[in-house]
Amino acid sequence: MTVSLEQKVDFLLKKLGYSVTKTGIAEDESLSGTSKAPFGEAIASPLVVPNSSIWQQSDDIPSTPPTSSNAVVEVFPSLLMTADPTVSGNRTFLAYSGAGNTSSTLYGNWIDVQFGADYMVSVYAGDPENGGVKLSAAGSGSNDTWFFDYSAGVLNFNGSVIPSGVNSSNVYIKAYRYTGATGVEVSSVTFGLSTNTGDIKLVKEKIISLDERVEKLLGIDTLLLKLEDNTPTTASVPSTSFFIDEDADVSTTIFEVTLDPERGVYALEGIPQPTVQVPRGDIIKFDITNLDSPSEFRIYQNGTELTQGVSYGALEVSVSTGNIPSNLTKIYYRNSQTAGLGWIIEVTDT
Repeated sequence: MTVSLEQKVDFLLKKLGYSVTKTGIAEDESLSGTSKAPFGEAIASPLVVPNSSIWQQSDDIPSTPPTSSNAVVEVFPSLLMTADPTVSGNRTFLAYSGAGNTSSTLYGNWIDVQFGADYMVSVYAGDPENGGVKLSAAGSGSNDTWFFDYSAGVLNFNGSVIPSGVNSSNVYIKAYRYTGATGVEVSSVTFGLSTNTGDIKLVKEKIISLDERVEKLLGIDTLLLKLEDNTPTTASVPSTSFFIDEDADVSTTIFEVTLDPERGVYALEGIPQPTVQVPRGDIIKFDITNLDSPSEFRIYQNGTELTQGVSYGALEVSVSTGNIPSNLTKIYYRNSQTAGLGWIIEVTDT
């Protein structure tokens, strides 16, 4: 016994119209059992749309079909359809890329009339480019109608008779196919965040460092430590994050370099990442004997290691500011392997 028309329609109405599954019998069905109206069904059954079916560039489809193919719309002024070998009587034809070759690509994603009335597919008996006869979807009056599935690229003659003149090798369509990007586009923001985790971590560390510095400075009256001639050979431990020398007298200042245990950054005389300001002509020496990897402590300019005016030794790095390029006013002490460990050396011209 076949399924009744009422049962089939009830299933489609509940599935498509109400997004629920069918459990009860159709209201107008004479079968025994519990009948349920569509709104009486309680189990959700939404249609699932796979990622590959989402047209990312559907907004780029013009309301009037283009005259030639572009990146989003492929124009088919004449495509010979392939008779479905599984269906007899020339009832069904498929839009294969190679006519008569069911191993070729079956073209789907045809653009329908929701994008514009002129996107409606045209069906012909014979080549439309060479005198083919156009077949009306409503038929010629002899119940010879047809239906085209735009998603699958399948043409079905669903009337009681096949249109006059149709045979297995002369059915053509004139239509437009979507060829733009498909799938859900990955957010560029999310992608950028995932690919720049290291940079984000560094920024976070800098913010934490800045917060700590501000907190320490709030209770200090003087923000600057001057390294004048009467300063000892080794700089005294300051109470701020600035080392500043304002006298250009070719003096030499030595800083002991260690690794701050809390934040893992360079500390000069125990101060994490201080700014060093020095007049051009003075000399700065960095004592690197207490570093685990002293050879990685380097001086940089604009991302490039500075060698002019800089002397690298096994236990000390010396910067003669009078011998560095005259146009440099800002250089950096940093680690050659790990970004974010050092900070700034400002060279002033007085």
